Parts: sequence; C-alpha cells; structure tokens
Amino acid sequence: MVGIELRTTLSPETSSAAEARRFVRSALTDWGASNLGEVAALLVTELVTNAVLHTRSGPEVTARLAGDRLRVEVADDNPTPPVRQRYGPRAGTGRGLILVNELASAWGTESSRGGKIVWFELEARSPEGPAEPDLRHQLAPAGRVSR
Repeated sequence: MVGIELRTTLSPETSSAAEARRFVRSALTDWGASNLGEVAALLVTELVTNAVLHTRSGPEVTARLAGDRLRVEVADDNPTPPVRQRYGPRAGTGRGLILVNELASAWGTESSRGGKIVWFELEARSPEGPAEPDLRHQLAPAGRVSR
C-alpha cells in the first residue's frame, strides 16, 4: 500500500524535541489520523531527545502513514545503537526507551549512512477499540529491546 510521508531536519538542540512533536501532530492532523497524535508526540519526543543528548547531531524525523500504520523514524549521525540504561526509581532520566517499548506497536534500529535510524510504529485501532494506549497504565519492567 502506498503511504504518505513527510520529513524534517532539526537542529542539535534540546528545543528540537518540541519541534518534532509539532511536526508529527501537524502531519497526523493533515492526514486525518490525529487519534495517534498524543502517543506519537510522546514517543518522537523521547527519540529526538536521545538523539540530541547522546549523539550531539541534528536528527532527521520522517513520519509515514500507510493504511492504519504510522511509522516515525529519527535518524542521527552516530552508528551506536541506543542502549537502555538502568537508573534508580527516583532518577530524572532513563525512561524514554521504556516508554517506546511499552507504547509502540513495534520499534527498532537500523544502520544508515554514517549513523542510525531509531523508529517506532503505531497502529490505528478499529472504532470498537481505543485508538491509543491508555497512558495511565503501569509500565512493566522492560525485558525486551523491541517488539
């Protein structure tokens, strides 16, 4: 199935996370899929923040909608794949990949020219079910890297 796609390149600054949120929400609204907006915005925020903080590069964000599946990719200039760190329960950091793991339908990493792409996918639900996961549920301990 042919999808629709938008791409933007962001600066290597922490403010890029907010820009990525706006970019994804705007694309989903334009595509009539705003029901995926809150979860997609949260997850792209985590991936862009990781790219900026850990790779010091300006990430490129791609959003693609094909049928009922949204794929968001965050590319950066560092080939090292993300690693989930173990932080204490009161730490102010270290939960981004846990959120991605719990809320995305699928996610992973791919090598690219001189760097990597970290991606996630969300699947729109039928009208009988919720369009987005309930963000209030408790996160289970993460034991897997991707779905």
